Amino acid sequence: MRYRSSYLTLGMGLTLALSVSAADIAAQACTLEYRRADNMWANWGRADGYLGIETITLQPGQKRVFVTDWAYEKKANDGTNFYGSHLRLAVNRGTVPVQLRLRGPLQFLKLTPALGGVASKLQAVLIAQGGVPGLKPGDTAHYRHDLAEVICPPAPTTATVAPPPEPPPAPVVLSLTGTPATLTTTSLAVTVEARDPASGAPLTGQVAINGVTGATGQAITFNRCVETIELEGSRVTRTRTIRIPCEGVVKISGYPDTYFTF
Repeated sequence: MRYRSSYLTLGMGLTLALSVSAADIAAQACTLEYRRADNMWANWGRADGYLGIETITLQPGQKRVFVTDWAYEKKANDGTNFYGSHLRLAVNRGTVPVQLRLRGPLQFLKLTPALGGVASKLQAVLIAQGGVPGLKPGDTAHYRHDLAEVICPPAPTTATVAPPPEPPPAPVVLSLTGTPATLTTTSLAVTVEARDPASGAPLTGQVAINGVTGATGQAITFNRCVETIELEGSRVTRTRTIRIPCEGVVKISGYPDTYFTF
């Protein structure tokens, strides 16, 4: 008697769900307040002229290219056109870092706030060649540059891992009893009993073998399975019929199909 199960072991698949709420995106917007001079002679941090305070707000992942042509040095941004000549002062008024692409010296002056009785001071910050320096929320910096671009980094995503899928049910446990076969037996009777693999409780289902169906726990009579083979001699070809085990299947709702031979 041979037993074969269709039970397959499945891999544990994990699903990564990325979610960012609209409120989170709004809270992570970049807001840069900056001041420009209207001439090239203004010193670090001195926004000479009448341009006043300018502001730009970007959503995460957005960026804005500024016009740095000095021909527009006396024009303030109008919400559509943004001019970046003679940047002298910038403050990050947002809640996330913001990046500035600059043209000019390879350093700027960052204002270190007063702490523990130590007065605030300006500290030089080097800019790597081709680098895009950033300002953290609340940072203030002095410049003598042209502002070429403001970049709001993409918002971080919240990753959640879905639980792995439930494994498929285990195959049922089969018990077979039947009539012994002889050389002249043309039919057999088999009784198939099925039990739950975990609890051992008896199960009710359908048994099929060699075209005959019946219920579990009841005797099923079926014709023996045969196979015809050809024997080739030197001059003639003979055929012979041999008896082979029959394959059956047990079908029970909620369980995988379970196969057996008898």
